[in-house]
Amino acid sequence: MDDDESDILQKIYTVYAEKKDRESRENLILHSLPLVKAIVERLAARLPSHLDPDDLSSAGIIGIMDALDRYDPSRGASFKTYASFRIQGAILDELRSMDWKPRSVRDKEKKLEQAYHQLEQSLKRRPTDSEIAEYLDISIDKFYNMLQETQKQPLLQLDEFMADGLNRETVPSLSTLAEGGPSFIDQLIDKEVKEKLVEAIDSLPEKERLSVTLYYYEGLTMKEIGKVLEVSESRISQIHSSALLHLRTYLQSRLS
Repeated sequence: MDDDESDILQKIYTVYAEKKDRESRENLILHSLPLVKAIVERLAARLPSHLDPDDLSSAGIIGIMDALDRYDPSRGASFKTYASFRIQGAILDELRSMDWKPRSVRDKEKKLEQAYHQLEQSLKRRPTDSEIAEYLDISIDKFYNMLQETQKQPLLQLDEFMADGLNRETVPSLSTLAEGGPSFIDQLIDKEVKEKLVEAIDSLPEKERLSVTLYYYEGLTMKEIGKVLEVSESRISQIHSSALLHLRTYLQSRLS
């Protein structure tokens, strides 16, 4: 949805805000459907193939209706921006309720996080990949396979915090996220969470930090990021997976 379409959506909302009738409400929902479709397609690309996009679309429509009731134009954000967050939030809630992640993957994920946390506590620093593999008594190759298997599941919490490129006007960079952005963002993303996320990202080694920002903010593929960082696609996948393990463990320990 480009700027012209966003302006049209804003005008339609203005009509709805004035009339508050069924026809204008349905018209606004109808014109918001392309936004739902775009968000569903972006999220679905990272989800298992057995999940039905129609289920996610239904959740997205609930997000639109929620946005209709909660949107406050006086806060300075466009309806499209606010609706984007509500749509994504509703879809993420639906995914959580599905509990579709296999038990074996959850077990591996928990094992990795526990190993990372234990080593971080004992070493008083971030453990290396080799140290985690040694702690788990597995080869480094098996560690990366294990790590990548768990990271095939979307890091929904991180997606939610970073907006995943949904709206560059609202979250164009890490610096904007750190500064706070428009006031309505503070209602969607807790200030402490934002601070901890920025803190966690800043603590990453350069290549890991770049892999996260290029992937979530710029929308580059692993192959494209590999070219930017001059490493293979498989290596950038390992780097990215290590970064996500650190971020997830960091956030869980600091926000629990």
